[in-house]
Amino acid sequence: MVTLDWIEPLALAHHFRDEEHLFLLYSGRKEAHTGRYSYLGVGQKKTCMPTHFSELPIDGHWFGYLGYNMRHDVEHYTPSRKSMVTLPASIFTQPEYLFKCDHDAMTIECISETVSPALPKTLTMLVTAPAPIIDTLHSNFTDASYLQSISD
Repeated sequence: MVTLDWIEPLALAHHFRDEEHLFLLYSGRKEAHTGRYSYLGVGQKKTCMPTHFSELPIDGHWFGYLGYNMRHDVEHYTPSRKSMVTLPASIFTQPEYLFKCDHDAMTIECISETVSPALPKTLTMLVTAPAPIIDTLHSNFTDASYLQSISD
């Protein structure tokens, strides 16, 4: 693990924008109740697609999602109607490099089995662009169209 000087997570992600496998879980710390950490994953060391809770990975740092219908593994519900989105039941990835950005301490930890000692200097030199400004996020669904899409 290497600790880096603070770089805005959006600027850090911007540096890796051409990577095939990249994710950013961003916490801008705008309000007291929001998260302290942002996580940036770069590269893909491993991937798994469990179809049951018993198959979930427990070693290392995994990021992903559990599909809504996996709830049937632990509780009995009436089956949902078929989704208009085709996704696997779940998918998890373990990134090659994981950057844990602490918005309070203003530090970044790079968690990886193969961290180069030159990484802090390289990132500081390469990440010179200011972070992109995101004013608002929009959905392609209106509230009414979303509710219609999930109703029976």
